[in-house]
Amino acid sequence: MDSKILLFVNILLILISGIKTELYSSEKKFTRSLTFQASENDSKNSARTQATVQLRTTLLREIGEFLISDINFDRSSIIKDGEEIYTENYSNRIEALTAGIVELKILNEDWSKWSNLLLTIEAEMIVDTDDVLKKINELVQDRQKIKELEESRLRTKAAEEESNKLKNEMSELRRQMAEQTIIHEQALAQQQLKAANDAEKLKKEFEHQLHTKEKDYDKNIISLNAEEYYTQGFQAQTQKKYKQSLESYQQAININPNHADAYFGLGYVHYELGNYDKAIEFYKKTISIDPVNVEALSNLATCYLNLKNYRQGINYLKKAISIDPNFIEAFFNLSIAYRELKEYKQAVEYSKKVINMDPFFVEAYLNIGVVYKNLKQYKKAVVYCNEAIRIEPFYVGAHFNLGDIYTNLKKYDLAIESYKKVISLAPENAYTYYKLGNVYLKKRKKEIAIVCFKKAAQLGNKNAQDYLINKKIKW
Repeated sequence: MDSKILLFVNILLILISGIKTELYSSEKKFTRSLTFQASENDSKNSARTQATVQLRTTLLREIGEFLISDINFDRSSIIKDGEEIYTENYSNRIEALTAGIVELKILNEDWSKWSNLLLTIEAEMIVDTDDVLKKINELVQDRQKIKELEESRLRTKAAEEESNKLKNEMSELRRQMAEQTIIHEQALAQQQLKAANDAEKLKKEFEHQLHTKEKDYDKNIISLNAEEYYTQGFQAQTQKKYKQSLESYQQAININPNHADAYFGLGYVHYELGNYDKAIEFYKKTISIDPVNVEALSNLATCYLNLKNYRQGINYLKKAISIDPNFIEAFFNLSIAYRELKEYKQAVEYSKKVINMDPFFVEAYLNIGVVYKNLKQYKKAVVYCNEAIRIEPFYVGAHFNLGDIYTNLKKYDLAIESYKKVISLAPENAYTYYKLGNVYLKKRKKEIAIVCFKKAAQLGNKNAQDYLINKKIKW
C-alpha cells in the first residue's frame, strides 16, 4: 500500500471524527451544465464521454469542497504522532472517494449545435450528507477500495490531460499541413519545383504524425470510457446493486481487457454473492495482470478458505506476505486457516504476530480465545476473550464465545450473562437464544428455557424447532 494513501486514511479518519452533527439534516442537490467543444476527431460518443468526465469532475470538486467546509476543522494542518501534516492537498482524494459513492445523473443533452462540434450537457448529483459521510467512513477502513478509487481518479486525470494535449498537437499539425499546402501551391505557380516538393514532403510527414496522434487520441478516449464504466460499477457495488455492478465492470473490461481493478471488482461482487468459484476466476485474472496485488491474493485466499480448501488458501496468503511483510490481514487469515485445520500452534503464532503489529486488532485476541476453547484450556480462553472485550466492549463474537466457555466450565450464571449481552447487541441472533435456552435447561429452569427456544424457533433456528416439535410445543 502506498504510504501516501495510508497517510490519507489516517488524516481522513481524523477529519471525519470532527464532522458537525448538524450537517446530517437533508439531501443537497448539485446541478451543473457544461458546453463541450469537440474536435474534428470526435464522434458523438467520444464527445459525450469527455463532457461527462469533465462534468463529473466539476461536480465532485464542488461536493468535496462542500464536505470539507462542513468539517469542524479550522487549521490547514493537523498534528499526528508529533508531526505536522498538511491537509489542503487531500480534498482531491475525498473527491475520489465520493466518486465511488455518488451517482451522476444526466438530465439533458443538447446536440442542436453539433454542426459546430458543440455539445451541451446538464447533470446532477444528489448528496445525502449523512449517507455519504457514513460510506466514506466505511471506505477509509478498506485499503484496497481507497487504492482502487485513487488509481481510477489518477487514470482519468491522466487520460483527460493526454486528450487535451493530443487535441492541441493535432490542431497544430493541421495548421502546418494547411500552411504547407499553400506553400506547395504558390511554389508550383512560380514553377519552383524544389520548394513545391519540399512542401509536399513536409505535408506528408505532418499527415503521418497526425495519423499517429489520431490513433493515440482514440486509445485515450477508450481509456476514459473504461474508467466511466468502472466508476459506475464501483458506485453500484457500494450501494449493493450487484447486478448493475457486474454489468458495468464487464463493460469496462470489454473496452479495456487489461483493467485489473475491474476484474478485482468482479471478484469482489461474486464473493459477496457467495459465488466463490467465479470470484476465484476473476481474482486470478487480476493477479495475472497485476502479480503484486496483495489484496487480490488475500481475497483469493479467502475464497479458498470459504470453500474449506485451507491449504490452497494458505499458499496464497503466504505469497501475499512475501510481497508485503506488513500485510496484517493476511497474517490474521493465516491464523484462521490454521485454526480450521486444527493446527493450533500455528494459529496462535500468527494471531500473536497480528497483535504485535496492531495491539488493538480484537479479532486476533478472539481467535486465540477460540483456539484455547477448542483445546479445552478454558481459563486461557477466558483471558483472551475478555481482552477482546476490553478493547471492543460491544464485540458480539467475544461475548458469544465467553457464553460457550462459561457453559463448559459449568459457570451457568456467567454464561447467561454473556448470552444476554449478545442478544442485547444482536437481538435477531437465533442461535444465541437456543444456546441460552440450553443453559436454562442445565439450571433446571425449563419454563424460561422454553421461552428462549420459542424465540429461537421463530427466528428460524432448526435445533430449537426440532426440540419444540418433539415436545409438542407450538411457537
